[in-house]
Amino acid sequence: MDLIIILILVAIVVIVRRDFKAFIYSLGVIELFFRILHFIANNLGIIALSDFIKKYIPHNSIIGVLQAYSDGLLETILVWVFVIFMGILDYYLINYLIKRK
Repeated sequence: MDLIIILILVAIVVIVRRDFKAFIYSLGVIELFFRILHFIANNLGIIALSDFIKKYIPHNSIIGVLQAYSDGLLETILVWVFVIFMGILDYYLINYLIKRK
């Protein structure tokens, strides 16, 4: 289920924006979204909400999703591609902060 959510969100961004920068930002947003959801599930104390989040989004990051649906060399390559994309996201964010001044 979590892989389907990621693919749908990224596909929507790519279809609507058709921009590499938008794709990179969407990966960052999805990563933050997963981490915030799992933080809420672990720390809020509402059992029904926690169970719902853990059932439909069992992994707390995109790397967890990649590791769940692949293994071996493919997993290693996908994780490193994701790390490179996060490095590009950091570059875009730092570049934005520098240009803002």
